[in-house]
Amino acid sequence: MREFDSQETIEFPVQYTLKVVFQVTGPEDRHESGLIAVLTELSVPFGTISRRNSGAGRYISYSVPVTVAGREVYDRLYQRIKGLEGVKFAL
Repeated sequence: MREFDSQETIEFPVQYTLKVVFQVTGPEDRHESGLIAVLTELSVPFGTISRRNSGAGRYISYSVPVTVAGREVYDRLYQRIKGLEGVKFAL
């Protein structure tokens, strides 16, 4: 596996699959709704969202193809996702 080099730059616009893992603490659909709200608020084009529950049912992960136009939107996207209730991490 290649190590991340903090000196590498991302060329925008960039398309990738955003993955967000939530700890399940209530109705699962609120996590997806929150994620959609952030993407919509920031005008980030996205595709079909897929979800997967962990084996024990404590976590749920969402994968969604996105296109991010620039660094500012990229940074704001992760800041807003970080603020969603139950987020464990986002890649």
